Amino acid sequence: MSWYSEQIQYFPPAVRRVTLPEGTYVAGRFCIRHALHVSGRELYYLAQDIETGEEICLCELLPLQWCMPDETGYFVPYQEDAGMQWELIKNTAYRRIDRMSGEEDGALPELTALFEDRGTIWYAAVYHETRSLRQEMAEHIIAPDKAVSMLAPVMDTLAGLHDEGLYHGAITASSIRFSETGCELWDWNSNEGTADAGTDVRAISFLLWQMMTGETVYRSLTAASLPAVIRNALYNGMYDPEMTIAALWEQLHAVKPAARTKAGTPPERHAPKMLMPIITAVFCVLCIAVPLVLWHVRVREEKQAAIPVAVTKVADVSYALSEGELRMPELLSQTQEDAMQQLEEMGLRVILASREDNPIVPEGCVITQQPDAGTLMHAGDVVTLSLSDGWTSYVPDVCNLLIGEAKSELEALGFTVEYEEIISPGDAPGTVISQDAKPETKLNRDTVIHLTVSLGRTDLDPDQTATVGNYVGMDFEEAKEQLSDLFLYAMQTETIYDPDVPAGVIISQDIDEGEEVPQGTIINMTVSKGVQTTRVPGVLLMNANAARELLESAGLICMVCYVSDSHVMDCVLTQSVKEGTLVPVRSEVWLTASVGTESHVASTGGWTGGELPTFGEEETTEPEQETEPEPEQTYPPATEPPAEPEPQPTEPYVPPATEAPPVAEPPVPEPPQGDLTPPPMPVG
Repeated sequence: MSWYSEQIQYFPPAVRRVTLPEGTYVAGRFCIRHALHVSGRELYYLAQDIETGEEICLCELLPLQWCMPDETGYFVPYQEDAGMQWELIKNTAYRRIDRMSGEEDGALPELTALFEDRGTIWYAAVYHETRSLRQEMAEHIIAPDKAVSMLAPVMDTLAGLHDEGLYHGAITASSIRFSETGCELWDWNSNEGTADAGTDVRAISFLLWQMMTGETVYRSLTAASLPAVIRNALYNGMYDPEMTIAALWEQLHAVKPAARTKAGTPPERHAPKMLMPIITAVFCVLCIAVPLVLWHVRVREEKQAAIPVAVTKVADVSYALSEGELRMPELLSQTQEDAMQQLEEMGLRVILASREDNPIVPEGCVITQQPDAGTLMHAGDVVTLSLSDGWTSYVPDVCNLLIGEAKSELEALGFTVEYEEIISPGDAPGTVISQDAKPETKLNRDTVIHLTVSLGRTDLDPDQTATVGNYVGMDFEEAKEQLSDLFLYAMQTETIYDPDVPAGVIISQDIDEGEEVPQGTIINMTVSKGVQTTRVPGVLLMNANAARELLESAGLICMVCYVSDSHVMDCVLTQSVKEGTLVPVRSEVWLTASVGTESHVASTGGWTGGELPTFGEEETTEPEQETEPEPEQTYPPATEPPAEPEPQPTEPYVPPATEAPPVAEPPVPEPPQGDLTPPPMPVG
């Protein structure tokens, strides 16, 4: 499991279900305040040690792969083999944390307690307000020298731990966190397998690459922009299995670039005595090959002298490729539309791996491709692309906020803030009156946002008083105007989501109705933000499981139905809500995904076999009424009259069961309703 979230509302659903509420006591000593973040398999809380009264960071090891919580919140294994696996993981984690607590190193968290409770492992550490490396990288590209200095404490810590036989094994951008006191390395319990020094070296090298370039895959074109010393050191750290943390540190600070190793294998070394025979053999081959090549080129030129240029180009391509082979084109930095059209014309199929923030590659253009350009392909092969989401953010609404809060919120999104102050009688001093960029506008992160800030009014008389009214349930702007007439100020000090109160309506005020206050008094108010909304991510052409995780991480409910199509199996073909749309949290987003040409299963129509949901105008069709067939009349033979006359029936004649039954139409399946659980994916 790999979960990365800094806000509890965006935790994965499985984690939210087991997150302990405020006021819960752990081990009878630690009182939970609230959840901080989740990383890997560890859930972090801000808690209070009731023995000392200090705030601490409390970490819980999540066993969601093997256990489920019972009604008391105690983790219980799914079955016996899962319980055995969980015991092994738990014991390993306990020993590792216990050994860590005895180490003294700057980048390790300062542990204060290690214990078992509620069926899992817990440890407590000194609490610091921190920001993850993932948050730092999301804001800007980091210069090479600064990136190396930022991870220097982590590398120093790992070098010491490796000497003691301790390995992390799951270093990510979320496990490295920064505070005012320095850098800390967390998330020591997310590695299920056996880790070694090479695992940590590769992780550090790839993190440095991401910090310096904003890309997740090593590419020579991007590496050319880095200093040669840094470029070669990171390459060796990624691909040399014998590289150590100490060696990586030395190569990053070397005067001359280190020699590159062959990717995946140690560099080959030839004995000096073999050098001369090899040179001699190469010289002999060249003496024979060069004249033959020159003769072949001359003959080819003579044959093509009378052939049109277009025919010559076609002949060159057919000469290079065998029948049925295709050569993978270079798609990097192309737009999604151009890349898709080029691949579809070649008969190749496409699936998107991810969309990533990137300050270099424009939005909607290809960042990475698999396979690489030049690879031999065949029609029907699958190409995996990742696209750039650009380097943009949506502008929030910061009007009525204090300038400090507004500036912090905008700068956290990558914007630059400039503001001017003016006299404004109706607005509290220090609050934002207006902004030049409209809320929910998508702009580049380095855009300058201009704000106008209030200086208040200059005609106040502190000896005069005014009577405060009741403004609960009133629109904030209206209340602000009424208070301005009384020479008082309304300030929006808190905003909360409340689905029962429209946005902008006042929920509470800190000064009661009827109180006499001096002119210039500020009435602090809590204002509703209405229904909590979230922005729908784009998941077209992604894998259905990856799309589901992305939508659920945004607080949405994902519903998938499968249809027969020529795309890759599990490829998302449509989504019911357009990318970027603001919708209420927990809204349903319907996806249609392909069962692929490899599967023999037809369209499942939303798991029940019914018709797929329509996302446009609903069409109502009345079911056809079945009509009973008219009874077949029988006549006796003319030569033999009936022995006994049959009585005349008083009701319409109904054929007996022995006669041919009417052919009934097959029942029409109803469309899916309610909470449906999808069946397992069809196997081709």
